[in-house]
Amino acid sequence: MSTRLFGFLLVIVGMTLTFLLSRPLLTPELRFMSMGGSILSQPAFAGFAAVFVQNETLLSRVEANGVVVEGASLSCALAHPLLAIGSDIIVAVDTTGAVKAYASDVRTLRWERSTTPGGGITPLVFPENRLLLSAASAPDTLELLDVTTGVPIWASRLPGKPLRAVGDGCIACVHTDADGKSPALHLSVLEASSGRLLWTFPEAVDDRQPFISATHLAFCSAEGCPIAVDPVSGKETYRHPTGGMRVGALLDSQLLLLGGGGARIECRTIPDSAGNTSGGSWSSTMSSAISGLIHRGPFLFVIDGTSIYCLRHDDGTQIWKRDLVSPSTAFALSAGIAVVYKEGFLSRDTYMTLFAPETGNRLWTVTDDPTFWAPISLPGEDLVFSSSGHIHVISAPLTEVR
Repeated sequence: MSTRLFGFLLVIVGMTLTFLLSRPLLTPELRFMSMGGSILSQPAFAGFAAVFVQNETLLSRVEANGVVVEGASLSCALAHPLLAIGSDIIVAVDTTGAVKAYASDVRTLRWERSTTPGGGITPLVFPENRLLLSAASAPDTLELLDVTTGVPIWASRLPGKPLRAVGDGCIACVHTDADGKSPALHLSVLEASSGRLLWTFPEAVDDRQPFISATHLAFCSAEGCPIAVDPVSGKETYRHPTGGMRVGALLDSQLLLLGGGGARIECRTIPDSAGNTSGGSWSSTMSSAISGLIHRGPFLFVIDGTSIYCLRHDDGTQIWKRDLVSPSTAFALSAGIAVVYKEGFLSRDTYMTLFAPETGNRLWTVTDDPTFWAPISLPGEDLVFSSSGHIHVISAPLTEVR
C-alpha cells in the first residue's frame, strides 16, 4: 500500500470516528409510540394528558400510561394550534373558521360557532375561562367568549382589520388602516373586561407582535423604533433613540431589544409612573442572528445560529454556553430548556436536548425527523412529539426552574 493511499485512508477513518463520537448520546426512552400518521400542529396539555391532532383531522389524547384515545374527526385542518382551557375544555379552530369546543375526553362536543374564514387572529385565553377570537360577523370585530358555553360576553369593533393581538389586563391589537387601502398598520388597545376602545397610537407601527404586561406595552414604530407605553392610558414611557431595532422580550420593566443585524441584545429599563428606574442597562453580542429568547426565573436563554447561551436577565452576565449545529427552536419546560438542532451540516437527523438551566448539562436527548413540537410534561414523564407522527416518552428530570 502506498504512503499516499494509507494517508488518505487515515483521513477517512479519522473523519468517520469524529462523526460517530460527536453524535449526541440518546436517552433511553420509557416508550416510543408511532401514530401511523403525521402530527402537524402543536399538542396541548389538558387533564393530565396530551391532546393532539393526527393525520390533520383526528383529535386524539395520550395519557401518562401510554394509552392513546382517538376522538372526534375535525372537518378540515387546524388554522391555529389546539387550545386547552382549564382541565376539561379543548378548543379547535379550523381553516374554514369553525370553532369547536370539546371535553377533555376528545369525543364530546360542548359547543360550536364560527370565526373569520382562515381562523382570524391567533385566539387568546384569558382568566375565568375567557377566549378572544375574530368575530365572524365583521372583519374588523373581535369578540370575547365564555368558553364553558361559547356565548359571547362582548364584541368590539376596531379601526381596521385585526392582524395580531396580545392581552393582559388590556388587549393590544395591530390592525390595518380603517379603509384597508393604506399599507400602514396601527395599534389600538381595548379594555379586556368590556371590549371598550381605550386608545389608538397616533403613529404607524410595524407588523410584529407587541409585548404586554400589567404595567407596560412595548412595540416598534414602522421605522423600527422601540416604544413603551402605559397600556391603560397610552402614555409614552420610553422611546429608543434609534430605529432599525425590534423588541425581543418584555420582562417586568426590562425591555430587551435586538439590533446589530439581530445578533445584539440591548436591555433597557422602562421608567415607572414617577420616572424612576429600578434596574440597569446592559448589552451583549452573540455569534450570529438571534432566533429565540426564553425567560425563566433569573435566567435568560438566547438561541442564535450556532449556540444556546444562558445569561442572567438582570445584568446580562453569561452563565454558560453550548455550541450546537444549526439550533432552530427552543421550548421551556419545568426542568429546563429544550433545544432543537442538527447533528451536522450534512445530516438529516434532527435532535432535541433538554438542558439544565443552572449548568447547561444535558438532561435528555432524542432524535427524529423532521420537526419537533414543544414537549408536554406529564407526571413523571416528558412527551416529545414529532411531525412524522412519533411520540418519545422520557423519564422527566426532577429539577425545576424557579
